[in-house]
Parts: sequence; C-alpha cells; structure tokens
Amino acid sequence: MDNELPPDNPKRPIGMSIVLGWFAYSALYAVVKSIDLNTVLFATVISGATALVYFFFQFAVPATCFWALLRRRLWGAYLAIIWQALTVAVVLANYFWFLQYPAETVQAFTDVRTSHYEVPVTVGLVHGVLAFSVAFTVIVSALVIVYLLRKRAYLQR
Repeated sequence: MDNELPPDNPKRPIGMSIVLGWFAYSALYAVVKSIDLNTVLFATVISGATALVYFFFQFAVPATCFWALLRRRLWGAYLAIIWQALTVAVVLANYFWFLQYPAETVQAFTDVRTSHYEVPVTVGLVHGVLAFSVAFTVIVSALVIVYLLRKRAYLQR
C-alpha cells in the first residue's frame, strides 16, 4: 500500500480522516436527534429516559471511536468495527421488523413525527426510507470495517 505508514509516523492517511469524519458526524447526529427525545425502534416509540439512554450510547460510542482513532489506539478500531457491525444488525432487524409489522411501524413513525412535516407517513414511504437506510448503512459500515482492518499497522504505535 502506498499510503501505509510506519507506526511512528504521525501523518494521518486521508482514509483515516474520512473515517474520523464519519464518527464525528455520527456522534453529532445523535446529539441533534436527541433534542426530540423520541425515536422509533422495532415499531415502538421510545421516549423519555429510555430515549435518553439510547441517544447517550448513540453519542458515546462513536465519540469514543473518534477519540481512540484520533489517538491511534488499536482498541478504537476494534470498538469501531464492533459498533459498525452492531449498527448493521440493528438496521437490518428494524427493516425486517417493518416487513413483519408494517402498519405498527407506520403508526410509530406517525406518532413521533413533528408538526412541521407535511408529507403523510405511508407504508411506501417508510419502506423506502428503511430500505435506503439499510443499503447506506451496510455500504458505509463495510467500507469502514474493511478500511480499519487494513490499517491496523497505522494504529499500532
């Protein structure tokens, strides 16, 4: 690899900067999303203290991955890989749950939407959003996992 660096070289590969950006975005997105303190998981609206704990983990794990990868800690790569795999599992489970219970899922999304949305929540809309979410999550997670596995030498300082 031409961008493979010896462990003592502080220069960060561009791919690692992109991965760091992804984890920074993920952590900040959790903070922004937590403002409503409600979300849908497995056709169930979670809110209040449960949502607070959910969003805390949605923030804390990517933020920890960001910090550890920034500091070139190998355990950060393993945490990031586990987190990405878990994210894929949850997104897939949520999608298959929707396929099993479409009406309940649509109702849950209708319950959490805020008044500024004009578009009615339909089975087709939820299906499209969840299918895109699955595809996007699987692709991004696979890229992050493969990249981090290939950059272990950079992270071992």
